[in-house]
Amino acid sequence: MPEGRRGLSGRLITHAVERPAGREHYAHFRAFLAGGGLLGLAARAGATVLREKRAVFRLMTLAVLDRA
Repeated sequence: MPEGRRGLSGRLITHAVERPAGREHYAHFRAFLAGGGLLGLAARAGATVLREKRAVFRLMTLAVLDRA
């Protein structure tokens, strides 16, 4: 998630989209963020990030991973 004052609107929009998906989904979304998001998930899976790009006002991370 984007940080600081500039990222506030992005965080609000993201939570506004994720929350209506349901209580269970939103709880998993928050756990995903707490675990480091995509890059945290990749690290726990033993994958190496080969390339990373932030998109859509830094709300989305696109990554190329290698898992040997």
